[in-house]
Amino acid sequence: NSFEIIPLGVQGNDFQVISTKRIVWSENPFGLNLSLQAKDRINSVSPVAQVHIPANLYTPLVFLEDTYIVTLSEFSPPKSHVVKVSVTSFYQNVTFSIKNNP
Repeated sequence: NSFEIIPLGVQGNDFQVISTKRIVWSENPFGLNLSLQAKDRINSVSPVAQVHIPANLYTPLVFLEDTYIVTLSEFSPPKSHVVKVSVTSFYQNVTFSIKNNP
């Protein structure tokens, strides 16, 4: 079973479908089709609902330049070592690296 249905809140009839396993979208380029059917405690069954989950359209991140030269400005003596640089990005597939100038 790759999916689970969980309630959205404490009360109400709103639920969400979550994946319990990683979905490899390259193996499912057209998305996924799910069939959902509710059943309550007295064995009454709802009609089957078909849900289509479209494929996650992955587009690789493209930078305008291969290398960006950045000058770090800090309040410390010259030749001090930079211990940590934080970069914030909302893309999870992006990595950053810092190279020392020769």
